[in-house]
Amino acid sequence: QMEILPRGGTDAGAIERIQTGCPVITLSVPTRHVHSNVETINKEDIKNTAVLLAKFLETAHKGDFAL
Repeated sequence: QMEILPRGGTDAGAIERIQTGCPVITLSVPTRHVHSNVETINKEDIKNTAVLLAKFLETAHKGDFAL
C-alpha cells in the first residue's frame, strides 16, 4: 500500500528531492496510534514486512533506477 504523508516525512523524502541523490524507498510497518504512548503493532506485520524487504533486496539489483 502506498502512503502519502500529509506532513512530516522521512530522510528518504529529502534524498529523493535532490538531483544528485540515489534511489530510495521507505518501508513502514503498519502501526496503530503512531507516536503515542500506546502505539501498537501486530507481530505478523513485522514478520511480513521483513519478508517483503527480503524479496525486494533479492531483485533490487536488477532494476533500472536511472532518471
